[in-house]
Amino acid sequence: MPFSLPVDVIEYVRDIFRECNHHVSSALSDTPTTHEPTLDHLLIDYLRAHPASGLLGSNWVVRIDATYMGGGHHYYRWEVADIGLLVFFK
Repeated sequence: MPFSLPVDVIEYVRDIFRECNHHVSSALSDTPTTHEPTLDHLLIDYLRAHPASGLLGSNWVVRIDATYMGGGHHYYRWEVADIGLLVFFK
């Protein structure tokens, strides 16, 4: 039997990332010369400002953790990843 997340969990995660996208996109629109690592940090700071969801209607809890991994080793001169995201569902 396939596993599916409850609708309120999906909506909660989408809402957080929608707001985050608006926040970071607005910063880029306001200052188009913003360097990419600054945008990475804005995204991470925004996600960190949203702790675990508390108990949703479906009795699930959602937590999103984000970390900056830029500036590390490069794979053939390209960064492999700047940002690490973990989304926990319980």
